[in-house]
Amino acid sequence: MFVRGLVNLGPSLRFLRPPKASFSVWSRTDDLQHTYSVKEFERQVYARLGTIDGVERMSEYDISTPTGDYNDIRAHFANRFKEHPIGFRWSKFKSDKGTNEDGATGAVECDLFLRCEEPTLLADVFKDCADQIVSLSPQPLVWNEVTTTEDRRVLLCEVAETPENLREKLWQLERALSCGPEDLRSPAALVVCLNGDKVKFDAATCAMKKYFDEEEKDELPAIARFPLFAIWTPYRNTYAEVKQLHLEVKQLHLGVKQLQEGQAEQKLEVQELQEGQKKQMELLQDIFTHLTNKS
Repeated sequence: MFVRGLVNLGPSLRFLRPPKASFSVWSRTDDLQHTYSVKEFERQVYARLGTIDGVERMSEYDISTPTGDYNDIRAHFANRFKEHPIGFRWSKFKSDKGTNEDGATGAVECDLFLRCEEPTLLADVFKDCADQIVSLSPQPLVWNEVTTTEDRRVLLCEVAETPENLREKLWQLERALSCGPEDLRSPAALVVCLNGDKVKFDAATCAMKKYFDEEEKDELPAIARFPLFAIWTPYRNTYAEVKQLHLEVKQLHLGVKQLQEGQAEQKLEVQELQEGQKKQMELLQDIFTHLTNKS
């Protein structure tokens, strides 16, 4: 049991044939914060991750699923979430990279699939990423209690810039569980990291939670069998951050200069005080000498 109180909902795609053997590669990473990405928001998310020792990352994996089965899985998932939230529409499913008309075979990319050597809290991995956390699991879970274990070492995370992409990112997680390699089939947790309008984030997660709460347990998708979270990470403009940092450094330099000037003034005052004391001592010495000679 990887988290207290989680119920096993059983497989949701039992009517489909299991995919053929697929290929995956894990690579050791000692610095999650500098994980490469061409997308600015993804780089910001990676930069805020916690420092975790003994972590491996998968950037892509190979699937080899019969065309009919793969299309059925995808169509069945899309049909589950065909209703749009109030106020906006889900983004359309993009063409899967690595798939073609002849069969759903090839490598597909993944954003942040991690495998931890030691038990690791989910909250420690996404240390500074989660300004808002929503549990999408049918049975709500506590973010700070979910952890990897010896049997469940994998964390699957997808990153998107807007709440409109939540459905598509959930499909990518579902695809990993249903069509990916065996080492992705029993993760400790699933996470979708989103940015964009916070009101839309609330609407998107509310719509998903409503679906998971109302759907029959034996009809839920594979992602519902594991701790599933959506988190909101604020976007910070890099240029604005650099400008703000430059301003703060400038103010710091000004403060140091003012401190040095103040110290110089104090030093001058001390020197003047010392000279005054010296003159007083010399005057006292003259008076003492005069009195001594007179006596």
